[in-house]
Formats: sequence, structure tokens, C-alpha cells
Amino acid sequence: MKTISICVLFVLAGITVMAQGETPNQFRPSKNNFSVEVNFKPFNANTPISIDGFKGRLFLGNKLAIRLGCNFATRKIYQETPIEYNNTTYFNSNDERYTVLGVSAGVEYHFLKTQRFSPYVGLILGYENKTSKAVYEDVEPYTSGGTYNYRMMTTESKNAWLVNSSFGNYEERGYSKLAANVVLGADFYLMKHLYMGVELGVGYNALLYKEIEITVDGSLDTKIPKGNENDFGINVNNAIRLGFWF
Repeated sequence: MKTISICVLFVLAGITVMAQGETPNQFRPSKNNFSVEVNFKPFNANTPISIDGFKGRLFLGNKLAIRLGCNFATRKIYQETPIEYNNTTYFNSNDERYTVLGVSAGVEYHFLKTQRFSPYVGLILGYENKTSKAVYEDVEPYTSGGTYNYRMMTTESKNAWLVNSSFGNYEERGYSKLAANVVLGADFYLMKHLYMGVELGVGYNALLYKEIEITVDGSLDTKIPKGNENDFGINVNNAIRLGFWF
């Protein structure tokens, strides 16, 4: 899918570069112009336009621009499962949610003077934070005076979701992320004020995993210590950047 998106953009680039001489209008932004953009995924039928790659740029001239970006994602899953005990129906429930919020800032240098095609190189610094939590309520049988009874056991997990409520087995862990990337991209101006673009980068990412705390009926049961992960390599935005400048 990434290859298809990139190919589409380069076909558009070829068409627009050949058409540069057809009109004297200024397609590209210049000093004091501002642009905003989102991610465009034409082959995704559910959410073809996404704000997870929202970005704004202020052009200081024909070649230099500063940029500020943000991404936001949130998810909540709630499920109930009926359980039968002694001809009585009880319900186990899972309430899981997370939120991701990130910001980035940087500078771009655009190095061609063509009207419709504008490749650039840039330096980007970013920070991202993910919070995650879950609450599980399960019916638990117990014996009191030789008689079976049932009670609701509440398990809470901070900074992770538990898999099948099994301690030590988790997903969607919370983290803080620091990133520094050198990016190479290009803008293709389809008409005045409207553009599409692609971008890839190479850089360093530091992922700092948060401590996981698991409590059962309000009492601390398990702690999983912090962790970290570092990587250096190429990263690709698998969406087409769709933007407007004014």
C-alpha cells in the first residue's frame, strides 16, 4: 500500500511539472504564507482522511519553513460476558482504554524553484505520550460455611491492558517517546493553494515504557517495572499528505 501511494504521487508530480508553463499563477506559498495538512489514505474505505498526521507550516521565505505537528488517538473497548451460576446470570466485564498525544516541531529547506514541485529536507524533533488503563470485573465463586457464594472481583491495571486478565501478560502499554529525525519529502501543487505530498525520514527513537501497577479489589497485587527501547532507522509516512495553504 505504501508503494502504491508513493507511485500515485510521483505520477501526479510528472503531470504537474510538465504543466508548469500552462499558467502564470503562483502555485507555491511564499513568505508569511501558512499551510495546514492531514493524512490522506485513498485506499482506506473506513477513514480515508486522518488527523493523526496534522501539521502546520509557516513559510519564512520561498525556501525556508518552520513546522509544528501533532497527533492524537484514543480508543475504548467495553465488553460484557454472561456467566451462569446456580441458574443465576452474572456478567463479567472488561473496560479498556488508551490515549495517545504527540507533538513535533522542526524546520524545512525547499531547494527547487519550480512552481508545482517542491522537494525539501528537514530536521524534526518530537515527543509522544501514551496513557493506558483497564478495569476488569469478574464473578468469583467462594465457600462460606459449607455454602457456595459469589462475589465480584475487581482488577484494575494502570499503564497496560491485561490479556485474559492474566498477570504478566499485557498489551497497549503506556509509554513516553522522544524522536529526532532528518526527513526528505516533496510537495506537489495540484492547483493554487492545494497540494499533496510524501515524506520519509531517518532518525533515532527512544521509547520509555511506564511502570505497570495491578490492583485487585483496591489492594496492590503486582508491579511491572519501567523499561526502555531505542532504535535508529528509516521510517515512512504510509499516507499521502493532503494540504492547503493561504
